[in-house]
Amino acid sequence: NVAPTALEQQRVSGNKIIVPEDVTKAEIARSGKNKLVGSYKLCITAGGGVSSITQLKSTGFPAYDSKIKREMNVWKYRPFLINGKPAPVCTAVTFIYNQKS
Repeated sequence: NVAPTALEQQRVSGNKIIVPEDVTKAEIARSGKNKLVGSYKLCITAGGGVSSITQLKSTGFPAYDSKIKREMNVWKYRPFLINGKPAPVCTAVTFIYNQKS
């Protein structure tokens, strides 16, 4: 496991700002919530591709959780080096979405 900031510095592609679809935004508005937090365990291969994503905490909106996982799945990283050699690593990634009411 590595610190989220250490792995983030290695990311070369993929959207970090993942917002809900309009339909989900409407559901969020109806729910009265204005802040959502979702957490995931992200593991990457020695080559820098995503090997697994495990949801640790749901945002409370399954469609948004699915979108986050879909977009995270295409993230790419420079290989993470440990003692000078590419290594598979995992980290925690937290998404915070604020919606004005």
